[in-house]
Amino acid sequence: MKTESEGLLHALFDEATEARTTTLELVVKGARRRRQVRTMRRSGGAAAALLAVGIVLWPRPPAPSLAEDPNPSPTPPADRLIVRTVPLGREVLVSSRMGPSDIVRSVANRITVVRTSSSDASDLAITDDELLALVAGRPAALVSGDGGKRLVVAGEDGWSTQ
Repeated sequence: MKTESEGLLHALFDEATEARTTTLELVVKGARRRRQVRTMRRSGGAAAALLAVGIVLWPRPPAPSLAEDPNPSPTPPADRLIVRTVPLGREVLVSSRMGPSDIVRSVANRITVVRTSSSDASDLAITDDELLALVAGRPAALVSGDGGKRLVVAGEDGWSTQ
């Protein structure tokens, strides 16, 4: 028969064995987790490095030059109009300033110089009827829109907006 002290020692060692087994399982589980994290970091770093190298080395088409037409054609299509311009000299530039002015029209072979002067605000406002009276005898219309009203007048070259 076992004595009372032997029974107590036996129970104590059984509990210690159980605790030791649980502790060992937790340590092994933590070590596995650290190894998985380390492996994932290495794999992710390698994938990022390969992606960066691929982006840098991937062949790209050459950028089109702004001076060259990418699709040169001897004649323009019928629905397009090619316009070539040159910069204007300072002597032909026009400047303007605030103030009332007359209607200015330009014709290919004639230039009209209009001089303006300051006046009070009452001279600037006219009614719709007074505006239409200025173009009497010619087809004209007042068109209202978001930007206010516009006077559209028929001329020799077609319709013009004032």
